[in-house]
Amino acid sequence: MEKVIELLYLILEILKDMSKQKIWLSPQQLQDEYGLKQKTMDKYRMAGRIPYYKIGAKFIRYKREEIDEWISSHKVMGISDD
Repeated sequence: MEKVIELLYLILEILKDMSKQKIWLSPQQLQDEYGLKQKTMDKYRMAGRIPYYKIGAKFIRYKREEIDEWISSHKVMGISDD
């Protein structure tokens, strides 16, 4: 029973950490978390290649869920030896 309680506490801690993830990312956060350079994302944004939101005149934000989908949609299949 003690092991079960330990596991439940561990699961709760993991869920707390997951819920702390921000939904909206600044360009700097996008770079830090995903390794995507700000200059590259600026180019992609201007070309309409990446989803983003503009708040007011100068605040750019990216929605984490949409970035994850965008990255997943760019899967490249390798050449198979079959």
